[in-house]
Amino acid sequence: MPIALAEPDSGWPSAYARARDEILDAVGSGAFLGFEHIGSTSVPGLAAKPLIDMMAAVASLDAVDPLVGSIEALGYEYLQELSLTIPGRRMFERRDAHGVPIEHLHVVVYEGTNWKRHKDFRDWLRGHPEDRRAYEDLKRVLAAQYDDTRKYSAAKTAFIRDIEVRAARADPS
Repeated sequence: MPIALAEPDSGWPSAYARARDEILDAVGSGAFLGFEHIGSTSVPGLAAKPLIDMMAAVASLDAVDPLVGSIEALGYEYLQELSLTIPGRRMFERRDAHGVPIEHLHVVVYEGTNWKRHKDFRDWLRGHPEDRRAYEDLKRVLAAQYDDTRKYSAAKTAFIRDIEVRAARADPS
């Protein structure tokens, strides 16, 4: 299936807020130490796969186990195998009635490496229009080149890592 990028949609932030609130209602507002909209749909003006990426933070990944059933009851699939291959996170995915992924929930350790790098990348693109345009140009080229989302994602890695390094250097903390 080809990679389909959608033009920027002003409805993405409200879609994130609805999904976040639904998850928090299901697990309890104290289950997470933080909750963020990440990924391309969190960057105004950026074309993206129409997939809402959310990041929730816990003190330890062991805190995720008691939440799995409540999150699955909302229609999310716990991607246990993927969670084991991506260090430092637990992954959930919700699909629409046609089986198309519409939301990802990444659960990471609060203030850990994954928490920081996802926020830094998002915030950098929000504040640097030239890099946002370059990232969108790269995404469009790769979307036309690949029909496998894993290969598409892997091909973006060098660009993303470069931005993460620059963002970390610019962060005074």
